[in-house]
Amino acid sequence: MNVFADSSGLSTSDVARVLGVSLGTIRCWSDLGYLQSHRSQAGQLRFNREDVEAFARTVDPRQPGALGSRKAL
Repeated sequence: MNVFADSSGLSTSDVARVLGVSLGTIRCWSDLGYLQSHRSQAGQLRFNREDVEAFARTVDPRQPGALGSRKAL
């Protein structure tokens, strides 16, 4: 994963681009606890690179029932 991130972590947009899903999907996964996140001092949703990489290894949106598939959400 070669995405620019400041010290507070990856933005929702960064993660959506890397995983190939919408911003809403990233927010949903975060709300459901599938994807770990935290808030920056400015209140923005942020993600640790390591958490995103680990999550990406567990998800294959091409498979039926995977978190990235429309049937699962």
